[in-house]
Amino acid sequence: MAFATMAGVAGVLEGLVLVPAHGGAGPVPPEVPVADLVVAGTYLIPFTDAVRARCHQAAGDTVGVDGFYELTRGIARWAQELSRDWMVLYVHREFWAGDGIHAAMAWHRGSVIFGPLFTRSHGETADPPYEAADTPDIAINAGLRALGIHTAGCPDEFAAIGLDKHRWTSEWAS
Repeated sequence: MAFATMAGVAGVLEGLVLVPAHGGAGPVPPEVPVADLVVAGTYLIPFTDAVRARCHQAAGDTVGVDGFYELTRGIARWAQELSRDWMVLYVHREFWAGDGIHAAMAWHRGSVIFGPLFTRSHGETADPPYEAADTPDIAINAGLRALGIHTAGCPDEFAAIGLDKHRWTSEWAS
């Protein structure tokens, strides 16, 4: 993790954003928390402990994906499976007072269509592959743009889809 302690973190968001593919979308996954986002037909699956456990059923599922702090092979495999019916964007954001780290990767039809991309705000330190980026170019905003989400008069894509509603993953699950 980029931050020294979780006490110093003002917010953490980790989950999968589901965006309908051209021609429609499949069913929302059952038995996991799913939050409606601002853009019609888009959802967030927040990564609670229960969702993470669901993704870590097979041997090797808890092994991290190169470059990511939190994305595991089990989560990536589930995102790839969901991408048969959706465009799926994995998002991870940790921040404090505007500075932070952001990671994103997207799948559609079983293939990676965006990323992985790792960014940090100019005031934050993080090990490579994280690179400094301004707000419009943070990993999550770039990933949302790649899936067709636009600012629509909002400060950025993160706000346009409604991911700014809660600071913590757990708040999305309730």
